[in-house]
Amino acid sequence: MKKIKLLIQQVKIFFTDSRQAWIQVMQDNPDSGDINRKLLIPMLLAAAFTQFWGVIFQTGFSETIAAISTAFAHVAATYIGIRLSAWVLSKLSRTFETDLDADRALQLISYSMIPYLAVNIIIGLHPSSMYFMKLLYLYIFYLVWQGSEIIFGIDDNRRPGFVLISTMLLLAIIQAVLTILIHILPIEVIRIA
Repeated sequence: MKKIKLLIQQVKIFFTDSRQAWIQVMQDNPDSGDINRKLLIPMLLAAAFTQFWGVIFQTGFSETIAAISTAFAHVAATYIGIRLSAWVLSKLSRTFETDLDADRALQLISYSMIPYLAVNIIIGLHPSSMYFMKLLYLYIFYLVWQGSEIIFGIDDNRRPGFVLISTMLLLAIIQAVLTILIHILPIEVIRIA
């Protein structure tokens, strides 16, 4: 329960004072295991839970397989998208005159995805009435903007390109993986989050 409270507090600080949140993240060791345990797995499990119950609430228990498949598709696409984007970003870092190791890139991408994950947790329960919340996805650009300055020290001239490429890469990879999973899994109708 204590870990959940810490996670909620961290999510809250990214929405209320993101500069301070990035300073705290900068002090953390960018270990991918810690990022998985402290941030990604809890938020992705919460998103899967709400995705599952959102489908059940809309279709009933007769569509349990579709509910499980939908939850899995969204969680897998998001996780793979985050990991793959971080890897690609670390390889592209020299283009922006910075040396970005894979763990720091994962740290930037993962914490920048807090709005995306938080919105998916909320939208999962009742997606049709909360699409306006997807505007919070735009906050990802802002978080990447701040994080790239604080964590990597990318200068102002190169930062717009870095932010645009990294954010669009992340969202495109998530969407591509989700599209592939939709065709593989037994999902008749899926709402793309």
